[in-house]
Amino acid sequence: MSLLRAEGRLADALRLSRGDYPEAVGRARASMPSEYEADAMLKAVEEAEAARLADAEALCGYLAPVLIRRLGSAAAPAPLPAAPRRVPGAQPGGEKGIADFIDDMLEQQRGGGS
Repeated sequence: MSLLRAEGRLADALRLSRGDYPEAVGRARASMPSEYEADAMLKAVEEAEAARLADAEALCGYLAPVLIRRLGSAAAPAPLPAAPRRVPGAQPGGEKGIADFIDDMLEQQRGGGS
């Protein structure tokens, strides 16, 4: 169901969650000797699927940067435009605000001095 949702196939995911999945759970419960065993089996299946999904997410988190590096700049997202530069002391009354002090500190770190 998660994969269908991620692919934008919401109708298929909804159908599965409302129809096929509950039916499959019902059949699985009926096939077990006791309700306790059925609950344990379903819990194990759900935990295994959750672990599989977590592993897939971790793998994607690792592979995405690797693919971007290998595919080169053609696959890299365009850089964001630079934020407009504030003029120090531009606040009403000519007093410096916290943003002006931060800009000054950054400028000093870059070696521009102030």
